[in-house]
Amino acid sequence: FLIPETYSVTPSDGAVSELVRAASALWMKRVGERILGPGADGDTLLERAIVASLVEKEAKHHNERPIISGVIRNRSEAGMKLQIDATVVYAWSLRGVDLKRVLYRDLEIDSPFNTYRYAGLPPAPICTPSEESWLASIEPEDVPFLYYVAMPDGTHIFSRTFSEHSEAVRRSRNAFGSVSQ
Repeated sequence: FLIPETYSVTPSDGAVSELVRAASALWMKRVGERILGPGADGDTLLERAIVASLVEKEAKHHNERPIISGVIRNRSEAGMKLQIDATVVYAWSLRGVDLKRVLYRDLEIDSPFNTYRYAGLPPAPICTPSEESWLASIEPEDVPFLYYVAMPDGTHIFSRTFSEHSEAVRRSRNAFGSVSQ
């Protein structure tokens, strides 16, 4: 796995190998030892990578990463579909479609990455997660939330119940509507 970073390598026949070694060493130093070391909760490395990628795509603000990771854990433990917009965007991108905004009709795409249609984690990561998202995936915040919805400034409203979430969605739609006018 890689961490997005600027890597310095010299152009040569071995530059790719050098880059892979440097990136792997950085990942192991910053993240890998914590994931692979004592205290791992039984999730596989692939599962952690997938959750980290979901957190990466969903969270625009660093402080929300562990909260979103906690919501993903809560929904998984409750047997709920994850219903993450970023997975729908990714599924459409695999078909060459660049979604700017997810609409109800977009949720119908038949793809194993579509977490609105299929329960559980998608089959693979949807991006390369940052160090912060990796750490959020291994240390999700213990939150009571099962839902969240994005606001125009990139923050989220987190909710415990579907009723609270429905109100948050209404507020989000109103806020996005006022931004686009």
